[in-house]
Amino acid sequence: MSSLYLSGRGSGGVGRTLKISGVLFDLDDTLIDRGSAFRRLAGKLYDAEPAIRNSHTRNEAVRLIEEFDKGGYSAKPYWWYVRERWPEIKRSDPEFTTWHEVTFPWCFEASQGVLRLLDDMDRANLQWGIITNGGPIQRRKIAACGLGDRARCVVVSSEVGIAKPDSVIFEDGLKRLGVSASSALFAGDNPYTDIAGAHAVGMKTAWVRMGRDYPQDAPRPDYTIERVTDLRPLLGL
Repeated sequence: MSSLYLSGRGSGGVGRTLKISGVLFDLDDTLIDRGSAFRRLAGKLYDAEPAIRNSHTRNEAVRLIEEFDKGGYSAKPYWWYVRERWPEIKRSDPEFTTWHEVTFPWCFEASQGVLRLLDDMDRANLQWGIITNGGPIQRRKIAACGLGDRARCVVVSSEVGIAKPDSVIFEDGLKRLGVSASSALFAGDNPYTDIAGAHAVGMKTAWVRMGRDYPQDAPRPDYTIERVTDLRPLLGL
């Protein structure tokens, strides 16, 4: 069952279609599920390293490596903590970096629900694109999920030298998409980079909640959705 919540900035109500010409999406934990992909990556690391297999079950090791990663926000790369926990592992930083950048993108997949949403947006001639913070690995994730050839535009922060929430990266995405801020919606999971940044340039915003509470110190989104596929009623699809 879809969930659409009206927030403080919005006007209208659940079931009312928002009149927009285009949608810009965040990537990780919006169009694709980073958590599931990282669990697959941790499983591949478990399979590759006898030191981990000899001391933990697969589930134990995956949970522990997830804790090291902290959803991508750990102070150091997760493999630094992996080597600290299992000193028998002798991979160097460059070796781990290469392994990660080659392996991680292929752990991602776009869900059937997301693909159907994008199919229906295409049929409705509703333009859509992606704005994501990160390095070259973001392009590989997008390609692995089959989204690169479909999006009207893809803006990666490392390629343009500007990262969300800087207004310039949102303006760049809008220009590439060919829509004005007032007729565009941004959907993302990060209140500070996605919602605050899009809000600052005058876009409508939809926060992908994923069971979390919205922080009090961030600008309120127009809409709160549990997952990105819950945009359907808002888009009239």
